[in-house]
Amino acid sequence: MVERRIFWITLGEQKHTATINLVPGIKVYNEKLVEKDGKEYRLWNPLRSKLSAAINNGL
Repeated sequence: MVERRIFWITLGEQKHTATINLVPGIKVYNEKLVEKDGKEYRLWNPLRSKLSAAINNGL
């Protein structure tokens, strides 16, 4: 079974790519942290991450 590592988080009307934060409460690149269902997620910024931009554009 393949474990899912990239998630979609909806804030307001915008969808963001996110990953689970392995060290809750710690930011590395000043990214936004969101807590949902007892887990903390890091929101990817598509302007800083080429991978996030590609995922957001459907690649």
